[in-house]
Parts: sequence; structure tokens; C-alpha cells
Amino acid sequence: MKTNKIYGFLSFAVVLIAVFLFSTIFVQAAKPDAFDSKNNQAGTSTPSKRGNADIHRSTVSIFVKNLLDVANETGDGIGDEVRVIAQEQNDAKEKVSSAIDAIESRGGFKAFLIGTDYKNIGMIRSEMVKTQASIDKLNRAIEKMPTSTVATTSQEILNLTQEQERLNNFIKQNESKFSLFGWFAKLFNK
Repeated sequence: MKTNKIYGFLSFAVVLIAVFLFSTIFVQAAKPDAFDSKNNQAGTSTPSKRGNADIHRSTVSIFVKNLLDVANETGDGIGDEVRVIAQEQNDAKEKVSSAIDAIESRGGFKAFLIGTDYKNIGMIRSEMVKTQASIDKLNRAIEKMPTSTVATTSQEILNLTQEQERLNNFIKQNESKFSLFGWFAKLFNK
């Protein structure tokens, strides 16, 4: 009877030490850094200290500014439609950036135990669907635009599509992180 208690205590201690060691390993492996430099827009080099949320804010801000310039050039009608799309993206920018910050700031031990922040992952996915709808609207609007603005708009669509790919990679990267009870936490976040 006494030896069973000792074995139980020793096995508990071994499991506790193993969890601690694994968590420190995963905390080191899960430290957030910016996406690969190949995913940065237009080949610009960004310091690795720059967070994914900052990169997203910057990319979308440039997109919105350039799209508003296009809207001013095209005038009424199409210009108003482009302005609405730019405003939608500007509004979504902060939501997505906040979600990225929340995902990246989740503690390593918490992420190891229960996994990534699935609620914010879902929110990013939702905004990505809305952004894809905006891209489709812009592609339809290009046909009605003056030729002087088509090249700029096409480039901005390409930039936003690349940002969508970068966000998708961010989601995949965070969903694929190992966690002990992530499968259990996922059940409650659906």
C-alpha cells in the first residue's frame, strides 16, 4: 500500500517535470516573429521585431490610401463604390490586427495546454471572407474604370490578395501548433 503511494507520487512528479520541460521547449519555439520576409509586401524588408498585426495595419493602410486616390480620380458612381470598399477595409483592419495581437500574446504555457485562440482565428477567417468579397467587387468595378486607374487598382488588388495569403499562412501556422488539450478546447469554440 505504501509503495503504491510512492509510485503514484513519483509518476506524478515525472509527468509534472515532463510537462514543464515540454512547455519551455514549446514556449521557445512559439515565440512570435514576423512572417517570412518573402511574405512581406512588394519585397520590402521589414525588421523581424515588427509584429504581424503591425504589418497587416501597414499593408491595409497603404491599400486604403491608394484606393481612395483611385476613387477621387474616377469621380462619382464608381468612385463612390471604391470609397465604400476602402472604408470597409479600413474598418476591418483594426479588427484583424486586434485578433492577431490576441493570438500572438497568448502565453506559451496556455497555448501549450489548450492551444491557440480559436475564437480570434475564426474572426480573422470571417474578415477574410468579407475581404474576398471586396476583391471581387473591385474586379468587377475595374471594367467600368477609366484606363488611367486600372493599373493602380489591379496592383492594389494584387497587394490585398497577397495579404490574404499571408493571413491564411498565419492561421495555418497557429492552428498547427501542438497542444495537450487543444482538441478539447476546439469542441467548445465551434
